[in-house]
Parts: sequence; structure tokens; C-alpha cells
Amino acid sequence: MAHELEPSRATLLAALEESREAVRRAVQGVADWDAGRYEQGWNAFQILAHIAAIEWTYPRLFTVVEAPPPTDAAASGRAATPPTREMRGGNDAYNARQIAKRAGRGVADLLAEFEANRAETIVA
Repeated sequence: MAHELEPSRATLLAALEESREAVRRAVQGVADWDAGRYEQGWNAFQILAHIAAIEWTYPRLFTVVEAPPPTDAAASGRAATPPTREMRGGNDAYNARQIAKRAGRGVADLLAEFEANRAETIVA
């Protein structure tokens, strides 16, 4: 039985749509993409790169959660191979690599990447 405070599927989908619109509005409102905006010194472009980079993980999480456990490993007594790899160097290193990969791209490209990945999240 679902807990009363758990949002419904419709509520979650609406929130994903609303937050996509919020990102669009925020991008339109940025005048200086090089200005620092975050306590770690990230500028607006780096924040958008991070948002674009991280969005792909959400539909992937659904796939991992829904995947049946490997049966061959259990039968053989071996440890199951995890469906994902461990992050090299922690969150900060991962974020830095993802932002660096997108450094030469434009704002429109990053927004398009975010929107394509958000659409996949909504479908998932």
C-alpha cells in the first residue's frame, strides 16, 4: 500500500514538466553566462552543463531498478555483476569531467541535451 505522502505518477510527471519549463525560463533569463553563481565557483554555463549532463541518469536508474537480478551469478555462487560502474573519483570529479566535455558547446546545445534527456526521463 502506498504511503499517503507519496506523490502519484501524474504528480511526478507534472513536476518533471514544470521543472523543465523552469529550466527553460532560467536559461532565457541569464545575461552573463560567465558570472559565478555557485559556492564552488561554477558559472551559469557550468551549471547548465551539469544539468544537461546529469539528466541522462534518471531514466537509467529506472532501468537498473526494474532489471531482474542476474540468475546465473546466484546459481553459480559468484557475486552478481552490478548493473552500473562505480564513479571514478567521487561526485566532484565526475561533475568536472562532464562539464569539461561540454565546454566547447553552446547554450542552445546544452538546453537541447537537457530537454532530450528530460523527455526520456518522462517516458521512463
